[in-house]
Amino acid sequence: ESGVEADGLPEWRAAAGLFEWGEDLVVTRAPGRLDVMGGIADYSGSLVLEMPIREACHVALQRQASGSDRTWQHIRERHKRHGSGGVVPTLRVVSTGADATDRAPTFDMDLLDLFAPGGAELLSYSEAKAYFRRDVARSWAAYIAGCLLVLAREKGLEKELLNDSLSILVHSQVPEGKGVSSSAAIEVATMSAMVAAYGLPVEGKELAVLCQKVENLVVGAPCGVMDQMTSVCGEEGKLLALQCRPAEIKTQVTIPHHVRFWGIDSGLRHSVG
Repeated sequence: ESGVEADGLPEWRAAAGLFEWGEDLVVTRAPGRLDVMGGIADYSGSLVLEMPIREACHVALQRQASGSDRTWQHIRERHKRHGSGGVVPTLRVVSTGADATDRAPTFDMDLLDLFAPGGAELLSYSEAKAYFRRDVARSWAAYIAGCLLVLAREKGLEKELLNDSLSILVHSQVPEGKGVSSSAAIEVATMSAMVAAYGLPVEGKELAVLCQKVENLVVGAPCGVMDQMTSVCGEEGKLLALQCRPAEIKTQVTIPHHVRFWGIDSGLRHSVG
């Protein structure tokens, strides 16, 4: 979006002050997918053919010093009320397109909230799921903050969590609720940005499985790994032949030049939540 219309949306106003433009910024992309064959049975480990689509989610992420001048005013006020002096590491997220959905355009949390009271241990996945379900308008943030918790629990990132703050901009053109894996695209783009920002050697199948953990254990949606594997490993102009259990890629099938695939919107909303 551009021009006066876009500038007037709250998410674009929030995004304008999100990043320190002289510092490193990680930008990632992850596509949605079209189920060509077998996807209805991915939960049972079936063989499927999946095609990545051009519509994708883009994520921009930046690690920032805690207490930055760009920290939103209500965050600074919250920290003052709790006597923290404004130096608590925080997560700030701006999501575009919120005006077309029921979600809030922004989300923020102190990264200490990913830890149990006392700060010694990370939240369990069930505790995190309950945390993000407290506010329906902000529950979408589980797809993003959940990636951070999964990396902390599965890859030993907990010490790095409290070193600095994170600012994230999410812009997705993958249609929501249409069965083309909008949630997987968000998870994969976010997880890819985080592993790059923290220098973690995570890619391919491992990245997809970590994203599936976000959706299963933090969001609470009982999906298989097909969507995440396609978003991570799918190639343009090819069908991904995938054995969903144990997430094994059989081959990449080149699509003949005379063959086209079309996804038709039935008008019925799809959800695995």
